[in-house]
Amino acid sequence: MLTQGKRDEALEVAREAIELLRALGEEGEGLIRLAFAETLHSGGSAEAASAIADARDALLARAARIGGPNHKKSFLERVDENARTLALAERWSREAPR
Repeated sequence: MLTQGKRDEALEVAREAIELLRALGEEGEGLIRLAFAETLHSGGSAEAASAIADARDALLARAARIGGPNHKKSFLERVDENARTLALAERWSREAPR
């Protein structure tokens, strides 16, 4: 929806998904958190920085439970939504007003 220019609809769906995620657990967590943050960011919401930081923190917590450095590195760098989450968290933290 977001890529089709339907920002308001995307935000509504992303909010519903994030609430479900909070209620149900981590299956699909990374993609849901990323979509939520990107949708917020597309509308200029100040909440986006917090959402991507939460996504990064949850991702790093999951990665910490992975045995072996190669598996952890692969999880963080080769899974598209994970790599994008880390990149956006870094970029948006640099862009944030201080």
